[in-house]
Formats: sequence, C-alpha cells, structure tokens
Amino acid sequence: MCDHAPNRVCFDLAIDESGDRLLVRAAGSSHCLMEIERPTLPLNGLPGAAELLALVGGYGIGEPVLPELPESGTGRRRLWELKASYHCPVIGTCLSVGELRKLSRQTGIVGAARFSDYELHAAFVNLAGEPNPASRRLHKRLDEKFAATLRRFAPLSDTQAVRQAWRTARERGDIAAALWAAMTHPQADAELMQEIYREVHMLSHQIGAGLRADLKRLAELEQENGRLTHELTRSVERSARSLAEKEQTLRELELRLGRTTALEGRLAALESGATLATARERIAGLERELAAQQRRTDRAERLVQALEQRNTAVAHLPPQSLPTPQGGETTVSEEPCPPDLCGRCVLCVGGLTGAASHYRKVVERCNGQFLHHDGGLEESAHRLQALLARADVVVCPADCVSHNAYWRVKRLCKAQGKPCLMLPSSGVSGLAQALVQFTPA
Repeated sequence: MCDHAPNRVCFDLAIDESGDRLLVRAAGSSHCLMEIERPTLPLNGLPGAAELLALVGGYGIGEPVLPELPESGTGRRRLWELKASYHCPVIGTCLSVGELRKLSRQTGIVGAARFSDYELHAAFVNLAGEPNPASRRLHKRLDEKFAATLRRFAPLSDTQAVRQAWRTARERGDIAAALWAAMTHPQADAELMQEIYREVHMLSHQIGAGLRADLKRLAELEQENGRLTHELTRSVERSARSLAEKEQTLRELELRLGRTTALEGRLAALESGATLATARERIAGLERELAAQQRRTDRAERLVQALEQRNTAVAHLPPQSLPTPQGGETTVSEEPCPPDLCGRCVLCVGGLTGAASHYRKVVERCNGQFLHHDGGLEESAHRLQALLARADVVVCPADCVSHNAYWRVKRLCKAQGKPCLMLPSSGVSGLAQALVQFTPA
C-alpha cells in the first residue's frame, strides 16, 4: 500500500501470526517499522490508505521525506546503511535516554511518553534500519553531538589509520564519539567494523560487571556510611559536651586570672612602697588632726572647769542687803533680774562644745530661744545658713571658731541685716553680758 503524494513513504501491511497486531514495513523491505494493536483496526480486516495514514501518521511514518543524501562510496555511511546488528550498540552507546525521549517528541512518535527506557531504545533501533524521518534525525543528532571527533577522523585515508584512531580514543575513554566516527568512516572496512563491534560488546559486559560490582560496593559503602554517620553523631555529641565543659573551665580560669591580676597589682604597689607612703601620709594627717582636736578639747575642759569654779564661787557669795523700807522691816535682795529677750531667738556660732548647755540656760533665763552651731567642726556649713535664717540675734565667740565660719557669719548677717556680736571670749558670763545689748528698750 502506498500514498502516491509526493515525498511520502511507501509501506506494506501484514498481520502477525496471532492475528492481534498489524505489522507495518517499508515497501520492498522485511524490516518492521511498527506494530499496531488489533483493537484499533477496522472490524473488516486491513485498513484503507486514508485510515492507515491516520493510524501511523502520529508515528512519524507519514512525514515528508527529506532529500536523499549522497550514497556511500566517497562519503561517510548513513545510520541506516550500517549493519542492523550495529544499530543497537551505536544508539545505546552514543545517545542517552533523555536524548532519545527528546527525539521521540520531535519525530512525533505516539505513546512514546509511556514507553519504558528499553521500549524507547528498541523503537529507535527498529526505525534506524530504514531512511525515514526518525532515522534521519538520529543521524543528524549524532553528527552534531560528535562533530569535533568527526573532523578529527575525516583526514584519515586508510583502514589502519582509522583503527589506530579508534584505539587511541578507546584508551582515552572517548568510546561513544570514536564509535560513531569509526563506524561511519568510508575507510572502515567490514573487518574493522566487526572488530569495533566485538570490543564495544565486551566493553558493555565489562561495564555491566563493573556496574554490578559498583552497586554491591555502593550498598556496602552506604551501610558503612550509616555506621560512620552514627559514630560521627555520637562523636559530635561527645565533643560538644567536652567543649561545654572546657568553656566552663575557661571562664572559671579567666575569673581566677582576673583576681590574680588584681592581687598582683596590689602586691606590686605594696612592694613599690607607694601604698605604704600614702598610708603613712594619711596616718600623719590624722595624727595632726587628732592633736589639734585634743588641744581644743583640753582648752575647752580648762574653760569649763574655770566656769564651774566661777559659778561655784558666785553661788557661795553672801546676799546683798537692800535699803530698809518704811516700817523698819528689812529684806535680803535676791540675784539681779536678767535682761528680757521677749522670746527672741539667739544663734551662737562656735564656742566651747561642752559649754553649749550653759549657753542655753543663760538664754532661756533671759526669756529667749537658743540655737547652736559648732562653726563647721562636725556640723555642715549648709546647716549654718538654715539656722541663721531662723535667728533674730547672732553671737560668735571669736576665740573659739574657725576662720571660715567667722567670715561666713559676718557676710550672711550683713546680707540679711541681722545683728551680730563678736564676743572676745567664749565664757558664759561674756554671753550673759552681751545679751543686755539685744534687750528691747
């Protein structure tokens, strides 16, 4: 059966022995191009030309035929010109399954997406035996893929040169490119092609055996890898724990080092004498302050003793007689009446610390209020300003007050317009005599 349209493929039809499949062969050839399952055939037997074209069109059989390339003789052999037994090693060695699937889509082989890798390989091996669109695309793809090797083989002028080039490429491991270049070279005779076929065939067995050994070794390595991974995990855990312990130890050592460094610094200062010299200077200063304070205390004690002796002497003086009033009666006069401060507040700055209670008694006997500030020996200078704000009168024994307090009192009293009397001594009697000056008229 043949479609007589220009550039179409002619083919013959036959039904296989089981009667379940339709066999499609190129016209005048015994090579089967494809098999079609019986359920897709017409019920009355073989399909007509239109029906057959519809069935096989998707398989690339009905595609336009490309112009014929020059026959072999002076040029390279075409794929379909090779011996049929060579198609399997050439296609299997030179093209990957991925490349075959891409070619199946380009040639429009129906159902190729569902083919297994073996079924796809077998389909292209069958198609390679005849000049059809699929075999031409295979040939073109092989030429494009191995163009560099083809150019290297092209100048070879005899069979021995082709054989040597094949062996050199084989030793380098460049099997696929050299296989295609040698099998299609015009100078490769039948003996060389059979030699190459046998070598590739044995290489495939060796590769298969090596692959099986590799698979076995891979399984062993995977098992070993699992064991080593488990050991590595445990080792990492141990290392992590050890690292944490060492980091903790390191932190403790750093703390101890810091303390040791501080102690070494202190020791160095002690050994250099700087700290000792500073301590001695501080002790000397404190001793000087203590001596001054002791002198002030001794003087205060002497003044208190003198005051107490004076008060005792006054208390033992006989009372003075007053003029005798009319009636002839006589009376004994009591102690002179003290001045009346009328509740005014008297601030005493300085004076003897031990005599403050005596100062208070004198002021309160004069009907006044008493405030006291030690002049800055122990009390703050800020408190002096607060006390001065409450006072109506300020007295300051000049013989027992610091220079700073002396001038500070004079400056503040002048600024606030308050009366201030500087007593020549810190005696109690001097204070009593001074209060007369502040008594209201």
